[in-house]
Amino acid sequence: MPPKRLLEDANVKKALRHYSDAIRVETPFDVDRLQGLLSSHPNRPFVNSVLWSLRNGFWPLDESEWKVEEEDFAGNPATNPSDLQAIRDFRDKEVSAGRWSDPIDELLPYMKISPMFVVWKKEKARVVTDHSASGLNGGIRPAEARVRYDNMHDFAQVLYNLRQQNPEKKYVLWKSDVSSAFLNLPAHPLWQLRQVVNVEGRMYIVRRLVFGNRFSPRAWCSVSALLAWIAGTVYKIYDMQVYMDDFWGLDEEDRLETFHGAQRPRNQVTLLRFWDRIRCPYEDRKQLHGNPLEIIGFWVDANRGKISISPSSVQEAIAAINAFLATPSRKPVLREWARLAGFLNWVLNVFPWGRPALTEFHRSMGGRTRFYSPVPITAEVAADLTWFKETMPTAIGLPSTMPF
Repeated sequence: MPPKRLLEDANVKKALRHYSDAIRVETPFDVDRLQGLLSSHPNRPFVNSVLWSLRNGFWPLDESEWKVEEEDFAGNPATNPSDLQAIRDFRDKEVSAGRWSDPIDELLPYMKISPMFVVWKKEKARVVTDHSASGLNGGIRPAEARVRYDNMHDFAQVLYNLRQQNPEKKYVLWKSDVSSAFLNLPAHPLWQLRQVVNVEGRMYIVRRLVFGNRFSPRAWCSVSALLAWIAGTVYKIYDMQVYMDDFWGLDEEDRLETFHGAQRPRNQVTLLRFWDRIRCPYEDRKQLHGNPLEIIGFWVDANRGKISISPSSVQEAIAAINAFLATPSRKPVLREWARLAGFLNWVLNVFPWGRPALTEFHRSMGGRTRFYSPVPITAEVAADLTWFKETMPTAIGLPSTMPF
């Protein structure tokens, strides 16, 4: 919940009145049904907090002092035609879905515009609303936004335990994806005042949480943790794992049911029926199963007991390290350090013995918060990254035939 000083501020009240039609708190989830399914959850303060946020909007634990002075907006950094078109397409989609307001006429005190940029992955555009560039993330303490994700070590332990208990059984893997995770979560009305974007000179209020805000992953993981608890406790889907909007698990290969015209593992069908009940959005085409199966970028074979990444992913990691080390003046900005850290931490799922090589890398990032400030690459970091990229191709792979 926002602090009392903001709730009672005259400028905030004026802006909320002026934009009462533009600001909405909505979610596709059936919160009443969620509440019923969570009636026996032991952590009542946590449950009540998440349910309150779904009904009233998520507050990102912002501790900053809001300024009345309007600040200049330098524009979105996107310049090439494909990026500009991706932003326009995203704008049209979000306005049509009601997740953005119609264009607004002016910025009132305390309202703030954040720039947007585009990240491309496999020819698919992801539009990022840069709350670091606008300073919004600066008011959210990193410790308050920290999240612990399930990883492939956790799932390797699941596979190991099953193979120990039933070595002759054959399994099929499945994974299910929630559509537009952050975009399902409403922002608190006060925070919506801070979430203004500009596309081709027209301003819009963003009503949902965004990709680019420091708190969004924690907010979504709070919801997904409750979904996982219901799946395991109420619907008895055991050994399911979650990473952001991806839910996955396994089933005996002969336990299939027909759902939406296709044969699927029973545990996956149970999960999707639960999602239908609470109106959790998903697309049928993204609900996959098989063995082996690619899960959060890793290739998993439940019956051979093997978790690995593709040769192309290894080459992508090597290319990312090379590009980082080749940065002019050897001073990449902190955002580039963070981006590479995320990639290499993902690789560590199947290259855990490479973790010591990233010690100096993470130490160089420690305590820094300004995403666009340059951080020098030390000789130790360069040597460690070189070892990492040279060793990785022949050392990748996580067997589930040993305990973790």
